[in-house]
Amino acid sequence: MNHQPFEELIFAGTELSLEDGLRLQLHLQSCEQCLALAEAWRQVETKISTSSLVEPAPGFSTRWQQRLRQDNMRIQRRQSLLVFAGGVGLALVFLILLALTVLFAYDSPLEWLLTLSNRLVVIFTLAETFQMSLIILQSAIPLGWWLSAGVAVMALCLLWIFSLQKLALNGRHPS
Repeated sequence: MNHQPFEELIFAGTELSLEDGLRLQLHLQSCEQCLALAEAWRQVETKISTSSLVEPAPGFSTRWQQRLRQDNMRIQRRQSLLVFAGGVGLALVFLILLALTVLFAYDSPLEWLLTLSNRLVVIFTLAETFQMSLIILQSAIPLGWWLSAGVAVMALCLLWIFSLQKLALNGRHPS
């Protein structure tokens, strides 16, 4: 005989329909195994409903919250190390590829040095041009505008710093 449907009815935990209740009662009259199971389950339910709730040990929630914070910090450190190591690894790969490109792109070290000096001259020329542009802009734009722009940039920087601090201290991550 298949006892599984009747065992499911015994352990249902909800009110049975009239049909299921009658089927279960008829089966329990003829099956001692299911009758013993039903009696045992009634005893368990009685013990559960009459027993008192066990209180956690004093300081449990404080210890649990502290451990949760420590686990989260450990996970953050591990993720930060992985990101840092990945960044360093990618930078090394990039530098190796760049070195290989430079080695094979030039016929001699002298040619490489000449190209490097040429690039440095271009960079310094651009910096000097930028400096001259700022001198011209300084005389063209009134002092009040410069002060307003400086205050706005400082306010944006402070806003950025405070938002980073809030995200870092609260452990929140932007969604």
